[in-house]
Order: sequence, then C-alpha cells, then structure tokens
Amino acid sequence: MLINPSTSSGVVGWLSQDQFVEITCTQYGDPVTGPFGTTTLWDHINSPFDGYVSDEWVNTSSGRPVVGSC
Repeated sequence: MLINPSTSSGVVGWLSQDQFVEITCTQYGDPVTGPFGTTTLWDHINSPFDGYVSDEWVNTSSGRPVVGSC
C-alpha cells in the first residue's frame, strides 16, 4: 500500500540533479513550489528508493501526469 504524498511525510531518500527516474504512477497531494512553478502532482518512483517525489522536481516537460494514477 502506498502512503499518500505529503510535505509532512518523512524523507525516504535524495535524488541527484539530472538523475533519471522511472515514474510508476502519479497522485495528487500537498502543493510544492520548485523550479518549474507550483504543483500538487506527485510522482511515485521505485528506484533508487520507494516513494514519492513532487513533480515540481522532475522534469517531465509536461506539467501533467505522464503515467496513470496510483
């Protein structure tokens, strides 16, 4: 079972700048402001850790979900 994405959740890992990740599904959660603006979209990844990263910090070039919902 996946935990809902939230800015109050604990950090499960760190990603390097320009690191490639595979987005397994997406979900909406707390708003996050970053280099591309503000979004409530979160991307779930399995590697290098199992958790969510705000879509604000993943350059998908779309601003919309690129895979299905979790």
